Amino acid sequence: MASTVQPEVILRELADLWTSLAAPPDAASGASSGVLRACSMTLIVAAASAEDATDVTATVGELMHEHPSRAIILKPGGESEALDSRVYAQCWMPFGGRQQICCEQIEITTPDAQLTQMSRVILGLLAPDLPAVLWCRGEHWFERRGFHQLYPLIDKIVLDSCSFSSPDAAFDTIRSLRSERRRVADLSWSRLTMWREMIAGTLEVVAPGKRLDAIRSIVVEHYGDTPAAQGYYLGAWLSRALSSATIGFKRVPGEVGHVASVILSGEGVDVSFRRLEGDTVQVSGAQSNIVVLPHASDYRAMREELTITGADPTFEEVFMQAEELRSRS
Repeated sequence: MASTVQPEVILRELADLWTSLAAPPDAASGASSGVLRACSMTLIVAAASAEDATDVTATVGELMHEHPSRAIILKPGGESEALDSRVYAQCWMPFGGRQQICCEQIEITTPDAQLTQMSRVILGLLAPDLPAVLWCRGEHWFERRGFHQLYPLIDKIVLDSCSFSSPDAAFDTIRSLRSERRRVADLSWSRLTMWREMIAGTLEVVAPGKRLDAIRSIVVEHYGDTPAAQGYYLGAWLSRALSSATIGFKRVPGEVGHVASVILSGEGVDVSFRRLEGDTVQVSGAQSNIVVLPHASDYRAMREELTITGADPTFEEVFMQAEELRSRS
């Protein structure tokens, strides 16, 4: 019932949940293993759909091991549905331990007409004196009336430009949020961490120190008619590191949304990084080898973003340069 979705009601349900999880003392030793309640932040996840709300629960459960949180999952509701909620716990037993570690999770069904009330509910559910992160898994949330009322409650907004209809739509949203002084992160940038580490490690070998200045050309090959946000981000990052080089983008056949390859060339330097299949990359240059990168899953990208509680000046600078590249291409 919509009338029961009040912060004090949910908090009382959470208190009852913790009471039920407390184990009675062991009959032989008199000791109680019980549970350890862990929370370092409030993590609000706006699911892309009702089905996605089920899938994201598994990802949130993985994240809890390193980033224990009070997780609030917003499940989109239909027009005939009422604002509704349920509470449960995510628990795990550390290897060799006797005590479970548990985090609390709240699922709130949020029809469009109830977004304003939902914001008031979340205000009363934020973990006191801890940061709050909002993970939006879909472009449509930013178009829903009343959703913006959450922003003042949030320390960091995480989105994924891959889930937007186009890089333009994603960049427009990020720019709008930044103009309101919101702290924003894009998982498309986070997923490039392994590519950036691979490229940086290779350049330390083939173009150490001042030899980087010999690189005069950067070509980012992409799938689809225009580069995805990842392509612009990677191009911007390389442009910042290789300020003497010109940058260009080239379309090649393949799966839309991925970076296809990066080619760096100049006097005495010729190195390329070509995606073969999935997360397998062929590195060619002074030597040739195959690198299998860890899968850039939502879990891995979010785990990285949740470690950054303050501003991310690198992403902020890369985003501004990526926007410039997008306007020129």
